[in-house]
Amino acid sequence: MTGTPDVFWDGYDETIGGGTDMYPFYKPLLDAHLLDLAKIEVGGHAVFDEVTDTGSVSVTCEVAPGETIANPSECKIRVLLYEDDIFMCCGARGTSNWSRIHRDNLPETQLTISNGGEVQTFTQNFSIDESWDGDQLHVLIFVQRDSNKKQLNAAVAVPSYDVDVVNLDPVVQKTGLSSTTEFDSEVTYTGVLSDDVTVTLDETALPVGWNAEIVWNSTTYLSTLTLSAMTPSQLEALRVRIIPPAGVPGLGTVKVTVAPVNDPLHGTTATFHSFVGTKAILFVDDDNGTAHDAEFTAAIAASNHFAVRRDFALEGQPAAPYLSLYDAVIWNTGELQTNTIGLQTQTEIMSYLDGGGALFLSSQGFLNHMGITGATFRQNYLKVATGWAQDAGCASATGVALDPIGDGLTLPMSFPFTDRSDRITAESGGAVWLNAPSNGAGVRYDSGTFRTVFMSTAFEGVSNVDANPNNQATLMGRILDWLAPNFAVGVEPAAPVDLSFALWQNSPNPFGGATSVRFALPAAGLADISVFDVTGRRVAQLVNRTMEAGVHVVDWDGRDSAGRSVASGVYLVRLATGGKSLTKEMVRLK
Repeated sequence: MTGTPDVFWDGYDETIGGGTDMYPFYKPLLDAHLLDLAKIEVGGHAVFDEVTDTGSVSVTCEVAPGETIANPSECKIRVLLYEDDIFMCCGARGTSNWSRIHRDNLPETQLTISNGGEVQTFTQNFSIDESWDGDQLHVLIFVQRDSNKKQLNAAVAVPSYDVDVVNLDPVVQKTGLSSTTEFDSEVTYTGVLSDDVTVTLDETALPVGWNAEIVWNSTTYLSTLTLSAMTPSQLEALRVRIIPPAGVPGLGTVKVTVAPVNDPLHGTTATFHSFVGTKAILFVDDDNGTAHDAEFTAAIAASNHFAVRRDFALEGQPAAPYLSLYDAVIWNTGELQTNTIGLQTQTEIMSYLDGGGALFLSSQGFLNHMGITGATFRQNYLKVATGWAQDAGCASATGVALDPIGDGLTLPMSFPFTDRSDRITAESGGAVWLNAPSNGAGVRYDSGTFRTVFMSTAFEGVSNVDANPNNQATLMGRILDWLAPNFAVGVEPAAPVDLSFALWQNSPNPFGGATSVRFALPAAGLADISVFDVTGRRVAQLVNRTMEAGVHVVDWDGRDSAGRSVASGVYLVRLATGGKSLTKEMVRLK
């Protein structure tokens, strides 16, 4: 159940007290634990090689100055392997990611140090089962006294070789015809051992005639380069350019992968999208792993539009700052009647719409699943009135005469799955644009700030071969042209708050691996983006440099300033510039 706190004990203390008197009993015990933890420092670094299915961990233990470990012969240094993000059935949407799953115990080592300043180091090699994901494996090191099972200290080993890429510009940009798009990034070496880092440019998703390149130290590279002997915390600036052919609109996508030579599993890939002379559209494939996204992608292309496809099951929920990079969002969900857009996702979509967004939602299951619970989204944003006819079916559909979307449509519907279409009416302000055939099957709404189009029947049921206008391509073109009739290129899209000084909620949130923070500066100047824990201690500094005015994005990989992965919990991200600051809460779930 949600909201239940986790409590972990190490077997040393008995459970005492109860009810309201637990705090005074437990607090002294916890304080004593914390004092003991100061006696010995524990750390290490690890490397995993899935090619040979082997790994190693280098362990370091040091007794703190002025401290003494009594009877070290009773103490063992123990090392275990655990894995995160194991993809298993079954969560709320049919799948779940399981973390901190114990995989193996390595042979224990006797503690041999006892006096302040003494250091004990050793290296352990181990095998990796082929079924484990080496990129998600971690090593936990702890010192334990066997006589009472008390743990003296513990730490998670950091990667021996690790590198990250941080985007300084939005990863989705728009530009005019024939214009080159530039994305500035920083490569940060986060390993503890020096290593060469390869930078690889993947252009396979670029249309014919498009080109891309990387610029480093004023030198242009067309495919790969090597950053030699990078050292811990070293930064290198990279610029990625996407170059379209003259006068041709379209979408260009490239991927840049940075990876340490000695541990390529700890590489990072950044993806960049450039919309040239066209609307920026996001297609969210949220059909629970079925193959019906093909109808949408084909219709988008056939209507002379371009879209980035996001797989909800694999990439997760897109948050409002990411959605705001697009002129319009197409969302397909609801073949399964109980797995559509939940409340958290609705909140992100509503925030995006409040900032001037545009949404086309196709779902024959949303009203069945969330029509009552999600009444705010349904009534105020989709403009669908209460009292729809559930699973009424839609053997044919007819567009409303003179409607900018529905005029002249006569659609014999044929579904690749069970027809569970709903019959709907519009709330005040909304307009029915499609009937099925005598009751509503589609509602559109223009609030003056945002626009939405909703189909309570499935878009996939429309023919993709009938003559215009009765086919998927024409219908998709009409919807997109109404949703985003005017769009500006080469500028940032509208944002939900004043762009003069803004800090958006990180995305995704909660997050397990990396998350993105989007912010806006009113003028060029020194900007500081830092992460703090709930006690106010600075955990990591993501940005501390002079930046241009405008909107920027920075990524955080969940590591502190020493390169160690931080624990699950609540963190604060703060933007400070020009004597002003803004703060947002973030939640890390490992």
